[in-house]
Order: sequence, then C-alpha cells, then structure tokens
Amino acid sequence: MATTTPNLKLVKPEMTDEIDTTLANFGRNSDKIDDEIKAIKSNISSIKSDVSTLKQDSNKAKSDIKGLRSDVDSNESKINSNTESISTNKSNISTNTSDIDKNSDSISTNKSNITKNTNSISDIETDITNIDESIKSVQNDLQANKESISTMQTLLDDIDERLKALEEPEPDPEGGA
Repeated sequence: MATTTPNLKLVKPEMTDEIDTTLANFGRNSDKIDDEIKAIKSNISSIKSDVSTLKQDSNKAKSDIKGLRSDVDSNESKINSNTESISTNKSNISTNTSDIDKNSDSISTNKSNITKNTNSISDIETDITNIDESIKSVQNDLQANKESISTMQTLLDDIDERLKALEEPEPDPEGGA
C-alpha cells in the first residue's frame, strides 16, 4: 500500500502498486508540486513588493528627517533672533512689555517645537532602523524561498526523469515486438 510524504502529502509508490495507479499518483504529485511552486512564486512576488514599499518608506523617512533638521535650524535661528529682540526691547520696558511677552511666548513655543522635533527625529531614526531590519529579514526570506524553489525544481526534474523512464516500453524478453 502506498504511503504519503508528511508535508505535501505526495503519494510514494510501492512495488506492489499497479503501474496505472503509480502513474496516476505521479500525476497528482506533479499537480501538488506545481501548486506549491505557484504559491511560493506568489509569496516571492509579495515579498518583493513589500521590500520595494519598505525601501520607499525608508527613503521618505530620510527625507522627512532632513526636513525636520532644517526646521530645527530654522527654529534655533528664530530663538536667536527673538533673544536679540528681547535685549533691544529692555531699554524701553514700559512701552514694550507686551512685545516682550509675545517674544517670550515665541521662544517657549520654539523650544517646545525643538524638543518635539528632536523627539520626532529620534522616533524616525528608530523607525528607519526597524525598517532596515525588516528589509534584511524579508531579503533572508526571499533567499530561503529561492533555495526552496531550486530544490523543488530539482525534485520535479527527478520525478520527470522517472516518469519518462516508466513510459518507455520494456523490451520483450522473448524477442518479439
């Protein structure tokens, strides 16, 4: 009685099996292997798409970091400008008290924005590190899938050769055709 493989449930022929049963089992086995290869190819395609998306996300994050760094520089410049304005306005405190309050609020806001931007940069850098690790993992999975496909192709080639050998007519031992 024929047994099956544990993963794909391929039928292993036995010496006692009829040839037509064995050939039918080989046909079903080929269909199962072909279905598995199609699924693996689909997974590889999906992984390639994921890698592409991750690369695009990584590039966007890098661009965002540059923008945030520019914002930080701009905010620091604004803080310096506001500090100079405060010094100038001290000479006339009684008339410029309202302006000093506004500038103080602006400085506080800018400092808060710098802190937020600094925290955002740190978060984005962490995200980039995670994305890079994900890309490496996906690339490793892709390589493993390629190796599995190569192994499956070798198995299919072996099965094909065995099927061809089974299809060749055996010579008549009595010399007849």
